[in-house]
Amino acid sequence: VANVDAVTSFGLSALPTAGSVYLGQTLRATSAGASYTPRLRIMPNKTIYLGLRSVGTNGAATAVGSDVTAPFAMAAGARLVLRTQIEGSALRARVWIQGTAEPTSWQLSATSSLLPGAGQFGIWGYLGGGTNSMNITVDDIAVTSLVAPTLTSTPTPTPTPTATPTPTPTSVRPGSSNTGVPAGTALTVHEGDLTISTPGTVIDRLDIRGVVRVKAANVTIKRSIIRGGPASTLSVGLLMLTTSGAGNFLVEDVTIAPTYPSPYLDGIKVNQPGTLRRVNVSGSIDGIMIYGSGVRVESSYVHDLTHYTSDPNWGGGPSHDDSIHVQGGVGNTIVGNTLKGAYNTAVMITQDVGITKDLTISNNWLDGGGCSVNFSSAGPYKTGMKANNNRFGRAQRVAGCAIIHNAATSDLVPTGNVWDDNGQAITINKGS
Repeated sequence: VANVDAVTSFGLSALPTAGSVYLGQTLRATSAGASYTPRLRIMPNKTIYLGLRSVGTNGAATAVGSDVTAPFAMAAGARLVLRTQIEGSALRARVWIQGTAEPTSWQLSATSSLLPGAGQFGIWGYLGGGTNSMNITVDDIAVTSLVAPTLTSTPTPTPTPTATPTPTPTSVRPGSSNTGVPAGTALTVHEGDLTISTPGTVIDRLDIRGVVRVKAANVTIKRSIIRGGPASTLSVGLLMLTTSGAGNFLVEDVTIAPTYPSPYLDGIKVNQPGTLRRVNVSGSIDGIMIYGSGVRVESSYVHDLTHYTSDPNWGGGPSHDDSIHVQGGVGNTIVGNTLKGAYNTAVMITQDVGITKDLTISNNWLDGGGCSVNFSSAGPYKTGMKANNNRFGRAQRVAGCAIIHNAATSDLVPTGNVWDDNGQAITINKGS
């Protein structure tokens, strides 16, 4: 395609001791070999340069605009996330460390009309002269057209006067480019915690450097980042939706990413009814902890959670980090999300604080954990359990354990769940 939004994360097995390491993307690549190449240049002194190049069919590269220096240094074990957009003659790019908040403005912008047509996308990396050998890791590739897809309608053969066509329900995998604060949103900084006590309050376009507590009904939080404050020593969520009467909330296009991760810090704690939509959560212990009824999580991206091998909450044992942990509640729905990067599970179902009943987990992309979805916890028999039409990656610590379920603990009869790489049906692991 011609106009794209592309996000890629890069990791290095070592830092350069001489020369430079170059990492980048290819945009609008033609069959003759011409392309645009947004690139990162990593220096031995850990400086990172972000630049744009136009590459001709002869392989010669010409700078498009001026390179900029990233506002942080490279560190061993860090992953760099590169996001670029090309729209008409406009090219934009920004870079950040994975696990920190995505910058709200473009660090580099330039224009070029050399390659106006559609082309292919690619990823590349190479070592400069004299650089030590190393491995490059590439992950979290998301390439999205900036042109909105056209929805078609399926008309009925002989419509009645009140009949309307039914739109065709296309599935889009949530990721960095379509969850959290939309690209280009200008934010106003709010220093410190924020408590919302007025019903109907709308919070929009804030960069919140503290914890948010909702204590009123019908609150909307949208297009905002919640970063938290100094490292917590008490169990808390960056977003707290736990006050009685604070239901009917809407949290939409919000990024949850702690500046100071802590073993005591979860992303969202919620026990009131409401909707979490297109939320991007990373860096916390549990991404979303649900222990009430009527919670709907949809089209969201929970990923790259923090895991401690020695967690004080578990007697010095490893953290039990879950993308979503359901501890109780009736009528909760988890639909159309990408849940990955947790050590324990993508979805953990327990009854720690009350009965868990009528839970729907459907049409999600799930990966990671010991087993990705765990229904095998003890306690009263769970009824109304549904896990249908989900797609699973293969990064479980227990090989092939997409869902673990003990028939003695719930009425789950899963259908339509497949491996994402080949579309083959998963096998349910039998819990003890």
